[in-house]
Amino acid sequence: MPIADGCPDPWTAPALFDFAGSPAGHCCRRPPLVLVGGILNATRGHFGKNHVAKNRVHAFTVKQGMEAEAETWMRILVERKVECVQTLDRERMHYESIFKSFQNGRMRLSWFTVHGVAGEPLRNSPHPIDKLHLEYWDRCIDMDVPAERLKHVVSFLPESIRQEVEARDAA
Repeated sequence: MPIADGCPDPWTAPALFDFAGSPAGHCCRRPPLVLVGGILNATRGHFGKNHVAKNRVHAFTVKQGMEAEAETWMRILVERKVECVQTLDRERMHYESIFKSFQNGRMRLSWFTVHGVAGEPLRNSPHPIDKLHLEYWDRCIDMDVPAERLKHVVSFLPESIRQEVEARDAA
């Protein structure tokens, strides 16, 4: 189902990206399940030549008056961290971190993630914690305020971690 500006539903639509890591033809209101970073290349000390990993940072504004609800959401994710970690494999998520900030008097939640290709969409998740996460997302995130999308410039990754990420993706 399209959202603003005719952009497809960001939770279910496939994302297409060019080699510069720029989204190909999408609006910037996508939730944090879309590549914003670049392709990491072994020749620069990152992932293998045939391995594509997605890095991204997205910042979303919380609806006015929903700050307490957003705090509850984050507290639930912290309290149910074990369940959250159990959902990462199906999404091919290697790392996910959420940050809170304030800008112009508005609360913002930002996601930093690193994940492989071919992960399952969050909206199709059978996990109760993912369903709860999406309910809070829909209630708390102000989709009328465009997400801030940080452009990936460079990543630094020790060889041992690169090997683990590639092995995890291959599994």
